[in-house]
Amino acid sequence: MVFNYIRNRTNPNNSEFYVRSMARDMATDSKRFEQLVRNIRHCSESIQQELSGLQSRSQNAAASAAFLLDTMDSGDAPENSDKRSDELTETLMACQSRILALSEQHKRVGELEKLALKLTADDDSPETDVVSDMGVAPSSASVHGVKPIPENKTGKLFVAAALIASICVSGLTALRSEPSFADDLDSGVSFVDDFNSLDSSRWYISDGWANGDHQNCTWSKGATGISDDMLVLQFKQQATTDRDYVCGEVQTYARFGYGVYEARIKTGSGSGLNAAFFTYIGPVHKKPHDEIDFEFLLKDTSKVQLNYYVGGSGGNEALIPLDGTSDSGFNNYAFVWEPGQMHWYVNGNLVHQTSESDVLPSSLQKIYFSLWGSDTFVDWMGPFSAPDEPVLMFIDRVAFTSFDEPCQFDESVACNFEPAGN
Repeated sequence: MVFNYIRNRTNPNNSEFYVRSMARDMATDSKRFEQLVRNIRHCSESIQQELSGLQSRSQNAAASAAFLLDTMDSGDAPENSDKRSDELTETLMACQSRILALSEQHKRVGELEKLALKLTADDDSPETDVVSDMGVAPSSASVHGVKPIPENKTGKLFVAAALIASICVSGLTALRSEPSFADDLDSGVSFVDDFNSLDSSRWYISDGWANGDHQNCTWSKGATGISDDMLVLQFKQQATTDRDYVCGEVQTYARFGYGVYEARIKTGSGSGLNAAFFTYIGPVHKKPHDEIDFEFLLKDTSKVQLNYYVGGSGGNEALIPLDGTSDSGFNNYAFVWEPGQMHWYVNGNLVHQTSESDVLPSSLQKIYFSLWGSDTFVDWMGPFSAPDEPVLMFIDRVAFTSFDEPCQFDESVACNFEPAGN
């Protein structure tokens, strides 16, 4: 969680290596230190957002449990009430456990922010005083091999960088011993979201970072919003620290498994741009890189690219022609993920499927929508052409339907799909 902002699906670096490298570089580069301050603040905001979502889920589970108890007392309980009661109890316990872990993590990140702010101030206090503010003995200034250095601005940054690396890495290690919320539970439950609003208990908005040097825009909350009961992602010109554009991405907190994934989407167009509806899990979540994609390469909106990754290995692309174009109107896109096979649909029509011999993703994954650009992926996405106005991606609806639940709307692929073995 602490370093979700460095998620890079094409180069999933280890967080500890990243932090230590940054610690070395920051000794002579105050701009990198300022970037770390921003990342600390982003981390704090991310934790607060996840806490809010967990508290909401906990309250919903408690309300459902209270209602179930009332029906059991009145003798009107459904047949599976005992099982449902156990599930709600497990949900509450998992939520509370995760809330406690996140609260402790939030406290540590707050301490880091205080330290960073003190170090960026123009004062002459020795670095050992700053270190002691964190409750660490001055001898810890030599942590990870850093020796005492002169009391000047560069020295303070170096000591702080080493200490921050130590705290962040130890925090990551501690978190690895705590099961994540998603790992406490089974696959996320079936849902339909018509985006009348953006449900903060379901969706996390990526903000303040990019996935790597290949991406020429910074994820921004300002490029994500609700308009006319639709989720709207933007790619637009807006300068940030190191990029000239901002772009939008959302992801679910919950992770999902076998079932039917569906979205009703309209894209914009533009060479060098990528709009995507996909599921993903990877090393930043302490899992192998598994992924299932619909990717719209907006250099040619008459096609959609399908793909999937297993343990970080891709190369399963299929370029599918559309009836019309993805930017001329809304289309329904769906994929069905079942043990042993996957199927992709456009407007209810099967357009691609895997064979029985293919190795398929096996880890629960989060649902994502994204719109981004690249100056470097020319062969794949086309040469980047700066748009004269914001490029938009509209998502009118998204749904996940597990195989043990009925279909949730009339045109759903789940209404007529029969999983193998049924």
